[in-house]
Amino acid sequence: MIRIPLPGLPDLEIAHLVLDFNGTMAVGGGLIPGVIDRLTLLSRSVSIHVVTADTFGTASSLVPAESMRLTILEARNQARAKAAYVEELGAIQTAAIGNGRNDEMMMHKVGLAVAVIQAEGAYAKTVAAADMVFHHINDALDAFIHPDRITATLRI
Repeated sequence: MIRIPLPGLPDLEIAHLVLDFNGTMAVGGGLIPGVIDRLTLLSRSVSIHVVTADTFGTASSLVPAESMRLTILEARNQARAKAAYVEELGAIQTAAIGNGRNDEMMMHKVGLAVAVIQAEGAYAKTVAAADMVFHHINDALDAFIHPDRITATLRI
């Protein structure tokens, strides 16, 4: 679990980190360098879940099963499926990182919502639903590795 103190608010206690794949941890179906190393490190503290439509069909060969759980969604109702997934985990103890339209509903449910805007862009309403926004996934993951960065951003 990652405990994130928020002066003036209740501390966040994150047990699960849910990530979208394409546009978030991969571009064009290929992993962004440094992502797996950071997620492997984080998997010592939180459970890592990759929930994706797998547009390019590469997620199952690139996400290491020994340290992360991969869920490939059906083509229909992906936004609802992601929202239901985080609710099943316990949304208040879940952080989510995403960029797409199918991530927006999930962002409204979780204890900490993070959007990334990278080469594939981001859906504006997903960005608006996020608590934090980063230009690069590695910066977002580094914030979880060093939670004082989250504290600095979200303090009142």
